Amino acid sequence: MTINKLPATKASIKRWLKLQALTAPVFFRDSAGCWISTSFAEVAAHNWQRYDWLDDETHWIWDVAVEVADWALAKQIAGCKFGE
Repeated sequence: MTINKLPATKASIKRWLKLQALTAPVFFRDSAGCWISTSFAEVAAHNWQRYDWLDDETHWIWDVAVEVADWALAKQIAGCKFGE
């Protein structure tokens, strides 16, 4: 994954993270294959070089990360089932 040149908006980051979940899911899953929402936030912060996002627990990146992780789980991309 390279540094992203898209604008740092909720919509663009959400689209980009969904693409990353589809193309490079190993970065976002734990050893059981379940999605880790913090990984989405960390990868977005890295790719937009906005590490300050991670220091602010009220920043919208955390909401986007949870939404994308929920989306990925609903799509069963990782093959993880709730409750396992």
